[in-house]
Amino acid sequence: MKVLKFGGTSVGSAAAINQVISIIGNSVKKGENPIVVVSAFKGITNLLLEAGSYAAKSSQPENAAYNKIIEIHSEVIRDLIPPKFINSVMIEIIPLFTQLKDLLYGIHLLQEFSPKSSDWLVSFGERLSARIISQALSVNGIEAQYFDSRDVIITDNSFGSAKVDFDKTNKFIWEKLSSNENIQVVTGFISKSESGETTTLGRGGSDYTASIIGAALKVDEIEIWTDVDGFMTADPGLVPGAVPIDSLTYDEAFELTHYGANVVYPPTVKPACHALVPIVIRNTFNPGFLGTVIKESGSTGNINITGVTLLTDLVLLKLEGNEFTDSLGVTGRVYSLLARNKVEVVLASQASAGNSISLCIHSDRALEIKAKIEEELRYELHFGQIKSLGFEQEVSLIAVITENLRNNSTIPGRIFDSLGRNGVDILSIAQGASMLNLSLVVSKTDEVKALNVIHDAFVSDEDRHKDNAEATALCNCGLRYVAMG
Repeated sequence: MKVLKFGGTSVGSAAAINQVISIIGNSVKKGENPIVVVSAFKGITNLLLEAGSYAAKSSQPENAAYNKIIEIHSEVIRDLIPPKFINSVMIEIIPLFTQLKDLLYGIHLLQEFSPKSSDWLVSFGERLSARIISQALSVNGIEAQYFDSRDVIITDNSFGSAKVDFDKTNKFIWEKLSSNENIQVVTGFISKSESGETTTLGRGGSDYTASIIGAALKVDEIEIWTDVDGFMTADPGLVPGAVPIDSLTYDEAFELTHYGANVVYPPTVKPACHALVPIVIRNTFNPGFLGTVIKESGSTGNINITGVTLLTDLVLLKLEGNEFTDSLGVTGRVYSLLARNKVEVVLASQASAGNSISLCIHSDRALEIKAKIEEELRYELHFGQIKSLGFEQEVSLIAVITENLRNNSTIPGRIFDSLGRNGVDILSIAQGASMLNLSLVVSKTDEVKALNVIHDAFVSDEDRHKDNAEATALCNCGLRYVAMG
């Protein structure tokens, strides 16, 4: 058994959905008995949020975004479903359009668009797409039925990014999805709280849905079908020499996604890792390509690093003083303040003497947080126990990620040497406790140069030519990568 997950771009049009149907059909022919998880059609989640925001603020509930949602789904149905079957499809879809209209009217009356209302509203995207795709499969001779993930995925009521109760969820998944004669087309992204309210798993949560289901059923493989060929050694839009990554460990994949490789939603890796179920990233529009397999042990071949990633829109806060950490408790107070204000610390670095701290945070709340730290430490700043609170804007974080960092002492030296020879200043450094990544803060003006010189220090022209030739040969002969658990 497999879980096949198709993202928004994979179901963005009737033509794309026909490609999805072909992929599912091939899986059925191989006897893989797939469970299919789908996202909302491309752009629909954003349109739903736009419709809700407009309804809460305007003098009327219906708006251009709502009308566009109706238009997109109606057009896909017309292009995808043969005329003689359209009425049976619309019998399922029209009640959802009506419920959507009623919800927007309720948001309008209250003039309030809360996180709870938002989760209920965006759930319509997956509920519509899963119904349409299940019907499309059926009319193409693949027996399929709609399945609402809210029937099995149970969470708390943290609307917008709910936390899964895995004990109850795994039990329900096993009871309701372990043995079905027909293909189950499951709504991604959405879930249900203990009290029965619709919740969501966060943007990108359809990947997470697939992993939760695949792990609970201990399937042979979770395939995430998207619009890229898998993970690359760097963003090819910024690093022309980037090459595909054949395989990753679970830990490497988690680090890559956390530090900016937007191939899968970061929480996706954890359930699969715990169940030791491989995840394979595949391209819906290039199905002959190998993709990237994520499993217990990976291999970068002759390349010493797995990937180089970039996080932008950051600022660097620097505290300097003569005597703070132990005697004044400054470090603990700063971290406590950040935790109370739900601020993610992307990188932290502290001098061994305890008299300086560097913190890298996202720029959107930087001024607010700087002011709060100044208020918290006003006494120490006033009496000179802390020399200064610096604030360096427009910085970026480069993360070099590899399992090889644990046992190859030459990697950091090559990184620093390549940056030094190319005139890139390092503003702050930190190495993760997992020994999987080395993170460097650089000026935003140096981010692209830094990415490329680090990448070039490890990935040679020979590596690039070899990988490109292998990928072309494999695509030409129609081979696909089979993950070995």
